[in-house]
Parts: sequence; C-alpha cells; structure tokens
Amino acid sequence: MRDFLIMLCRHELDGKRQQRMTGHLAQAHFPMVRALADFDFKAQPSVNPDQLRDLEPGRWIAYVQNLLLLCQCQV
Repeated sequence: MRDFLIMLCRHELDGKRQQRMTGHLAQAHFPMVRALADFDFKAQPSVNPDQLRDLEPGRWIAYVQNLLLLCQCQV
C-alpha cells in the first residue's frame, strides 16, 4: 500500500511538472523548441559536446551563474 501511494504521488508530481513546463513554453512564444539531444555537433564543430551536456542539469541556474556561449558561425 505504501509503495502504491509513493508511486501515485510521483506520478502526480511528474504530471504537474510537465504541465508547468508546457505552460511556460507556450507563454514564452518560442518559434521552435529544441532539446540538447537534437544539437548537431557536426554543423558546429567548435562546441565541445561534453561541456554542452554538462549544462543540461541546470546547476548554473541554481547557483545564479551567468552563461555565455560563443560559437564560430560560418556564413
């Protein structure tokens, strides 16, 4: 019974988290939504994949640190 209650609470929290994220993305009016998993490292070889994946957990947000990405763009 206890395990079922824990599972039910986790399911509820995950659903609320997903609804919150969906609402924030809709409110932001981004022209398109992308994920780090979709990043094309071949198109931008100057980006270090390990450094970019290290940003994913968002620790830099929790520590109130600035983030600056510099990429060499070729036209």
